[in-house]
Amino acid sequence: MHTAVGTCERFNHTLREMVRAAKFDEKIDWDLVLPYVVFYYNATKQSSTGGYSPFYLDHGREATLPWHPRRRPPNEYATDVDDYTRRVLLSLQDSHDHVKKTLERIEDRAR
Repeated sequence: MHTAVGTCERFNHTLREMVRAAKFDEKIDWDLVLPYVVFYYNATKQSSTGGYSPFYLDHGREATLPWHPRRRPPNEYATDVDDYTRRVLLSLQDSHDHVKKTLERIEDRAR
């Protein structure tokens, strides 16, 4: 689809910049590095998504990155699974509403 080419080009440019910043652009097998770079990109909070990371918007929690010293995520299931599920769904709904408003503001400014 020709209207999505710009978005794809921007994403590829961002990935190239991340790889250069990590010094992975010299003599490295891209097929080994690319999944980690994309995962890091998805775990990064972005202004275009209202300060949320794409991972959070998909999963309802922040990603636990392998290089963070943060061991295991807290056991939020310990008390009540129904309560936890309700909190996650409400949090996701709020974040999606916030992102939708942010994107609408960005589109209005672009017009």
